[in-house]
Amino acid sequence: MRLFLAIIAIFAFINASASIGIVKDVNGRVKLKKHDSIKKIRVKVGTEIDYGDLVVTAKKATAVLHLKDGSNIVLAPNSSIYFGSYTSAEQKSGKIYYKMSSRDAKHALKIKTQFAIIGIKGTTFVINEEKNALVLKEGLIGVESIKGEFNLYRKKVLDEFKSYMAKEMQGFAKFEKDSGYEPPIKTKSFDLTAGKRVIFGADNRVNEDFLDTEDKKTFSIFESILKRHYRE
Repeated sequence: MRLFLAIIAIFAFINASASIGIVKDVNGRVKLKKHDSIKKIRVKVGTEIDYGDLVVTAKKATAVLHLKDGSNIVLAPNSSIYFGSYTSAEQKSGKIYYKMSSRDAKHALKIKTQFAIIGIKGTTFVINEEKNALVLKEGLIGVESIKGEFNLYRKKVLDEFKSYMAKEMQGFAKFEKDSGYEPPIKTKSFDLTAGKRVIFGADNRVNEDFLDTEDKKTFSIFESILKRHYRE
């Protein structure tokens, strides 16, 4: 009897530890492909997500996922994400908002995309697979090349003009637009800081720039979806 109870306890522990979080909000048709199945099932609020699962949103559908570490992930329509383990995930398609809780270096999450591997601790950002873009609102993330070196082009900004920004926002926006980029840096990895975005192009070209109006609107839309869930 003791052996039987011990076996039951072990299986219960394995099942519990395999869970990464739950679905907290669903709008439209959202499906889940379990790691041990070839079929996709319709998800609802409260559906548990395990390691090895794939979450997919249909056209006009959104989903809010709440992870056990307190992080929140919001999927836009036509988006999908695969959870490999506690420290690895892969964004397969679409546009996804991440508001990640702080983790130590040993347990930092890495998200694989078609254009780079994103290393995260605690931060807020959006990955847009359709535009090959990564937009960071808060925190710091590491960006690693999947193959070869990046040709990183950073936007030119004069230090003396930064101090002028508060008084002349319109002038600063025009300055940014017309200033061009610094000479490229060849690197396998780099850090992206808050308030910036990068777009990945052909021949491993990466353009680093500042958040624009469209980026801020994107964050606003995702955060309104998240707030709607918490109000409910």
